[in-house]
Amino acid sequence: KDPAELAAEITKTSGFAADRRAYRVTYLSQFFKLHAQEAWEPTLKTIEEAHGMHSDWLTQIGDMLASRFVRKFDEAEQYYRRALTADPTYVPALRNLTSSFMLSGNHARALAILDEFSNLVENNPDLAMDRAYCLAFTGQVEQGSSAFQAALPRAKEDIDRVEAMSRLL
Repeated sequence: KDPAELAAEITKTSGFAADRRAYRVTYLSQFFKLHAQEAWEPTLKTIEEAHGMHSDWLTQIGDMLASRFVRKFDEAEQYYRRALTADPTYVPALRNLTSSFMLSGNHARALAILDEFSNLVENNPDLAMDRAYCLAFTGQVEQGSSAFQAALPRAKEDIDRVEAMSRLL
């Protein structure tokens, strides 16, 4: 469908589906993929007005903005942080926020964010592994190695991560 048709459809839809964030976020995703900025912004506004701040959809929007095709990391960070404001324990928002910076090569920024949310990092082995990786990648190899060794027993089996750390160390 044409982005304008999709925009009209989402605003006219009533009933159960219209009240679901997933339905609206799906449409938002379609506008995003079509680079339909004229439809993206009103749809985003509709979602915000109807659903307020929910960590899941805020994270999805951050993911769209941080995608490898768009790379609007500063805008994505705003949505991830809004998700963490709505639910300070929502690990997917923190994981995706730091991953976006790691993928962009800004490991120092990712490390600063992980340190800012140290309470979540302590309780999540994947975040602890990400922190170890960032430490090593920013030249703090000894601290990264120690953090990696501490997180390894609790982490999921992730051969790619283990191999990446091995190359750094």
